[in-house]
Amino acid sequence: MPSENKKLPGVLMLLLSALGILFSLLIVAGAVFTLQIKQPLTILAIEEMSLALTGALALLVGLLQIPALVFAIRSLRGKVSLVQHPSLIKAASIAGLVWLGIIVTGILAVRTQVAWFFFVPLTLLAVAVPVWWLVEFSRRGLPRPSPFREWGTLAIGLTAAPLLIMVIEISMLLVIALAVLAVFISQPDLLGQLQSIAQDLRAFVNERFLFGDGSVVLEPGDSFLERGIIDSTGVMELVAHVEQQYEIKVADEELVPDNLDSIERLTQFVIRKLEAKGETGDAGRGIPGAQRQAAAR
Repeated sequence: MPSENKKLPGVLMLLLSALGILFSLLIVAGAVFTLQIKQPLTILAIEEMSLALTGALALLVGLLQIPALVFAIRSLRGKVSLVQHPSLIKAASIAGLVWLGIIVTGILAVRTQVAWFFFVPLTLLAVAVPVWWLVEFSRRGLPRPSPFREWGTLAIGLTAAPLLIMVIEISMLLVIALAVLAVFISQPDLLGQLQSIAQDLRAFVNERFLFGDGSVVLEPGDSFLERGIIDSTGVMELVAHVEQQYEIKVADEELVPDNLDSIERLTQFVIRKLEAKGETGDAGRGIPGAQRQAAAR
């Protein structure tokens, strides 16, 4: 029997592979259950195809964890295999030759009544074959490790790496949220300024271009141009209003949709221009010029 120190890699590999299989089965069960309560599976809609592909991908990940689980159990029983398998670059190259046929078959299968049976496996093959060829090509001529290490590395990549990525992403989101909170705490008037500017711009657009029609719902991110609310002439009128109300100058190179083509974008643009003037964060500044003049009186 292996010593306690030598058992540790096998124990970790056993836990990771078992955890990966469990998560995969949960995802597959969720995907199958969701598809069952939807419409009968004939010609799949985009949502159903995405869900089916997610379930199939989770199933593939779970199946790839089984060898790692088997080798982990064998390792704990003292039956570690040190046999090194030959390179599979030739087999991967042959699979790469039929890759284009897989793509064409998948495109044709989506348009048929049996899309459910062909779309998912063909999509997985279309992704897996190039990845397999790249892996085999990159390590050609190099000595291959034992099966225990190969499948253990795969188990880490399929289980631990995604969890680590999730932890990092959540941590980054928390840091960003704390940074935004710190900005609003350090500048208590900033949120009020944002709301004031957005309300002023919305009122101007509603009065000048929508003629006070309350039935038109304009979301903050709605494009003026795509919804036909403002044309090129209206853009110049909108710019003139912004320059007069907020006492800023809009340069010709700033007359782009990224700055002016929605309430949200326009508000952010005005805030940036006021920040450049050093007028945000001051309770008496960063608001429309007419309001400042009335307050001065």
